[in-house]
Amino acid sequence: MLMVAGDQRQRPVDVNILKAVTGFGAGIATMGDVCGMVNGGVVTLGELLAPLYGSPDNEWKTVLFCHEFYRQTKAAIGTCSCGEIHGGKHLARNFRKALLTGKTLRCFEMLYKGSGVLDDFLVRVPSTPPFFETEKAVRIRSACEHFQENRFHCCRTTLQTIAERTGQDLSFLYHAATGFIGGIGFSGTLCGAVIGGVLAAGARHGVNPHGSDYRDTAKIIFHGLIKSDKIWSDASVFKAAQAFETSRRIYEMVESAYASCDCQVISGLDIELPETLQSYAAKNGIQHCRDLSERISREAILHL
Repeated sequence: MLMVAGDQRQRPVDVNILKAVTGFGAGIATMGDVCGMVNGGVVTLGELLAPLYGSPDNEWKTVLFCHEFYRQTKAAIGTCSCGEIHGGKHLARNFRKALLTGKTLRCFEMLYKGSGVLDDFLVRVPSTPPFFETEKAVRIRSACEHFQENRFHCCRTTLQTIAERTGQDLSFLYHAATGFIGGIGFSGTLCGAVIGGVLAAGARHGVNPHGSDYRDTAKIIFHGLIKSDKIWSDASVFKAAQAFETSRRIYEMVESAYASCDCQVISGLDIELPETLQSYAAKNGIQHCRDLSERISREAILHL
């Protein structure tokens, strides 16, 4: 998604970002969660909208675009879940089955329709997004302001903590991470702190796709037919094995502790229900999310 968007706009994509998003593959390293192309679209929006909405006062507009990108892509395809496309959460790990049933072809549908939604947004980017629901824009702005007042951003806070403790420079992900708050733009989907850990893992262990060619792809497909999901941990064939392994560890740790990696389940926030933000603020929900961010940071650092 990032490379397609870059090619269409004749804008080269930072190779560091391409490496950082390695763990987005197969719904977060084969876990079957949010499609990597959708997450890539959120990164693209964060980068492209930064010149317009990069200031703290306007950042909520980028978050709103990311929320609507997720919602409209889901409406166009029927799902943004890699697991649902491939037969069920975590079944995305059965690579042999995915290849033999031809379900991987739906990935191209995701890219085609998702990039179409993205293009539609970017040709209509105004100084204020008037083509979104006013009521929803107000709620998202309010949620963003609450998080800003408490100096917390699910994804960025996690990245910052990891950077401070490891000395790893992750500042290039600042704008890219904008939409990963409250899920994707307060959509309540995959936790932004989990995304922060995945991005840090990719930044350290990820692969530059420009350094691969069709022979690498052919090798993965061939060995995938034989080994199925074991292919993902075979570093001799799959160059992103370490990034995937670290990303999976983070995901599984959170899922085990909270029974889900979805923000709405973990935090109780639902942007469609304004009262949940009031309840979240009253219960100091930020601290709950901050604790999770800390836990994810520690888990990521163990494997960086």
